[in-house]
Formats: sequence, structure tokens, C-alpha cells
Amino acid sequence: MTLFRPGSLAKTQAALRAAGRKLDAAAPSAEHAGATIVARNMASRAPVRTGHLRGSIRAEGSSAVADASYAIPVDRGHGTVPASLYAEEGADASRGGITAEMAAIFRTALGGR
Repeated sequence: MTLFRPGSLAKTQAALRAAGRKLDAAAPSAEHAGATIVARNMASRAPVRTGHLRGSIRAEGSSAVADASYAIPVDRGHGTVPASLYAEEGADASRGGITAEMAAIFRTALGGR
């Protein structure tokens, strides 16, 4: 039984480098997919009065953003208005979805299904 073949280490190292390049290339897409999931969950939890806050929430690169000028005070609370925590709760609710989506993107990048 042969456990080691000459040249197999070099082939393994080359394959690992190639896999690393594929994963690096897929990373921006995976990060954006994760941000999209967070943005969707944030928007679904954002309080609605006019709809402007909810409509301002979107994925931008690897971040979920809320462009409404009052997004942070509504999330964290201000004066006598209690915190809604839509951003934190939306991010927390996204963990499983982010993991699954990123795994699928990376699996595809490596040639899996």
C-alpha cells in the first residue's frame, strides 16, 4: 500500500491555492448576499409610520444600511420614545440564513452543488 506518491504534495498545495482563489473571488458576492438577508430582516422589523425608514433599508456591498436620517434614533430610542431595536433584532434573526446562503455560494464557487 502506497501512502505517499512523489509530487502529490505539490499537487495538493496547487489545488488548495486554486481553491483559495475561487473562494476569494466569491467572497464579495457572499458578503452582499449576507447583507441582503440582514437588510430584509431589518426592514421587516422596522416600525412604519410613513414607510420612509423601511424603504430606506438596503444592502450596500457587505453592509445593511438605513438611509433615513432618523434611522438610528428610532432603532436606539430617543427622548421618551423607546428603542425599537429593529437593526439588532434583524441582524440576530439573519444568522442562520447568512450561514446557509454563504455556504451555498462558496460550495458553488468550488464546483459543488
